[in-house]
This record gives sequence, C-alpha cells and structure tokens, in this order.
Amino acid sequence: RYKPNAKGPNKMISWGPGFGAGRLFNPKELVGLDEVFLCEGEMDYLVARQHKVPAATHTSGAGHFKPQWGPAFKGKVVYVAYDEDQSGDKGASKVASMLKNYAEAVYRVHLGTDIKSGDVTDYFVSCGGDHDSFMMLRNDATLLWERTEKTAVPKKGKPVTVEESQNVD
Repeated sequence: RYKPNAKGPNKMISWGPGFGAGRLFNPKELVGLDEVFLCEGEMDYLVARQHKVPAATHTSGAGHFKPQWGPAFKGKVVYVAYDEDQSGDKGASKVASMLKNYAEAVYRVHLGTDIKSGDVTDYFVSCGGDHDSFMMLRNDATLLWERTEKTAVPKKGKPVTVEESQNVD
C-alpha cells in the first residue's frame, strides 16, 4: 500500500508478513520487447507506459533488484531510468552486474529533470516531456555493460579425448 505524501523509506506499507517481498511488476509486459526502460517504482512505470514507453519495474526500490529476475531481460537492451540520485546510480550499477548473463546491454538514463531525486514521473508531469523526447534519452545514456563476446559455437570438429583437449603445446 502507498502512504500518500510520505517522505523517505516509509512511503510503502506492507499488508503484513509475506506480502512485502520485492517482485517484478507486470512481467508479462516484457515479452516481445527488444529494449526496455527499467523504472524505479510502479508509478513511474505507469506514467511511462501511459506515454507508450516500453517500460518495466519492480517493487521495493532501486537497491532491491533480484538475480532471479534476470531471465526476464534475456536478449534485451535495458535502459535503467531510476531516480536521479545516489540510490538510483547505485541501483543501476547493481542491475548491470545482475544482467550480465542475460541482457545484451545495460545503460543508465539521465533524465535531466533538474529536480532533486527527479524521476520518470517528474520528467513527464513536471517537465512536460513526451514520448519522443523520452526515447531520445537513449542517445545520451551511459553504457554500464555490453555483451562483447560474439563467438559462434562450432557445429562440427574433430573428436578429442579429455587429455588432448587440455594439451597446451
């Protein structure tokens, strides 16, 4: 539950034990996307989707991305559009490290709201951003990680023993 007008870490209230665990929000929306903007929170996600942005989010805040969510981002280019603050930067780095086995690339989006801890909602609501200007943020995003290995797996070769495979002449 959301506590209106709350500040700091106590703006979300769990229904009770077992209900407050972080999870991907609406993960079915990720299916079929080649690129996705990862927002920090459900409201940012909803505002981004309202503006036709291919968005995703998770509950529990920027620092709580979980390794088990990685497969949902397989083969995607991920633009982390977390809040513009230290927590958002730290969370973006965490996302990049956890998506190395799944995503094609991870970028940190700079929203440029000039609002302390500005977020996706601020970008659209307070700063008057629109779909096209938001999508242009990709051009100035900072690369955090990119898949570089492009080696093909051989389809045929010469059979060797284990000893021969380890022989380094």
